[in-house]
This record gives sequence, structure tokens and C-alpha cells, in this order.
Amino acid sequence: MFTPYVFSEEALLVECFPNSGSPFVSVTAPGFVGVTSAMNANGIAIGMDMVPEISTKPLAPGMGCLLTARKVIQYSQELSDAINTIKCIPRGVSWLYVIGDGGGNNIGGAVVEASPDLVRVRYTNYRYIGYFLPEKYFPRQIENKDDLVVVANHYIIPAMIFANGIYAIDDSLWRYETLTGLLLDKYGSIDVESGKGLVDYLHPPAYGYYGDDTSQPLGASRTLYDLSNLKLWSLYGNYNDPWVYYDLGSKLSGQ
Repeated sequence: MFTPYVFSEEALLVECFPNSGSPFVSVTAPGFVGVTSAMNANGIAIGMDMVPEISTKPLAPGMGCLLTARKVIQYSQELSDAINTIKCIPRGVSWLYVIGDGGGNNIGGAVVEASPDLVRVRYTNYRYIGYFLPEKYFPRQIENKDDLVVVANHYIIPAMIFANGIYAIDDSLWRYETLTGLLLDKYGSIDVESGKGLVDYLHPPAYGYYGDDTSQPLGASRTLYDLSNLKLWSLYGNYNDPWVYYDLGSKLSGQ
């Protein structure tokens, strides 16, 4: 969700061992206090997608998404901690936060749909309840597994659409449907290599989405997290750069 220009030239993995809260690793750029994508020592990871809507508060912007993600990743021990943090932080714009928990008491994942005045959560076992609503304005959830949740740049929970009066653009719907289809096709057999392919499903020249240039810069990163074992694989910089591997668990154990 971040421009490839400048960021791609400087992006790197940063490991943080703060004086308070949990150690974490982030794919970021030097000087960033906030994080674009990160995983902590408790097996919590977070990323975000923008969602366009009209109920913004330019005179009361609240905490930006990168700082919100930093607070979540530094101070959350459970999925519930992460969600409650987002609920309690003042917000001036809308964002979608995707969160996973591979080490806590409520292992799983969620998409937090957050506007300035409202927060709703789609957990992995969320079941869509708006089938009586016109599909033109209320996109359906199409992932039907109890341990799978997918996000693109639009709300799915009907209450969020009702409250904010927005609609999903065709591009966002296409990406959501395409990625969900790929995930369902691989469901039950996803390993590291196929997982990398899934998070990077728009890698040029796939679908012609970014054209044919495989050396072009990419926005932020494509990062695959193993939250049970505290490992990650990340592609950043240019599309033809090698993936970077990092084992936070071994780092913490001193291996």
C-alpha cells in the first residue's frame, strides 16, 4: 500500500529490542518510527490496506496507520490485545489492518475494518450475514474456511458500509476474488514456496497487472510470516531481487 519510489531504494529488515514491550522485526525504511509490516516475539504480525471513504477527519487525524501498527506490534501479546489497541486509538482516517497470532491463547487471524468512528472485526471464522443486501453495493465474503481471512481495499462487514456510505471499486473486488481463489485452490497444502507465490501473486508479468518489467521496484514488501516458529520471508526493493529470510526465534534464543 506504499509507493515503490524511494522506499524501494532504502527498504530493509530492522530488528527492534525496545526498553518496554516485545522485541519485533519489521520490513521498513531507515528512520521510520512506525512499521508497514512487522512480527513480534509473541507470534503477532500486522500489515495494513487502505480503504477509501468519506468520513475522514482532516482536523483531527488521530494516530497514523504506521504508528498504530508499531504500537500494536510492540505491546500486544495476544490477538485480542492487538484488536483492542486499534479500537482505542484515536483515528482520523480509515484503514484495514490484517493481524495474525501464532503463539497466543487465541491463535488465529483477523481483519480489522476501522473508520474514524467505527471498528468491526472479521475473524477467520466470520460468516457473512448480508446476503439480503444488493451485491452491487455490499461485496460478499467468499472465503468459506474457518481458518482463512482475506483482505483487499474495501469493507466487507455490512455495518461498515452502511455507516460510511462507500462502495468497492472493481479493481479491489478483482484482487480480492483472485487472491481468494488462489488460496482456496492451495488450501491445505500451502508451504513456504507456495506461500511466497500467494503473497506475491501479482508479480510481473502475472495477469499483466504491473506490466512485464520484472526489474521494477515494488511497494513496501511481500512478506510471508510463520507465526508459530517466528520466521519470515520477504521480498522488497525490486521484483527481481532475492527473497530475504529471517529467523526471529533463533535470534531470541541466541542461536
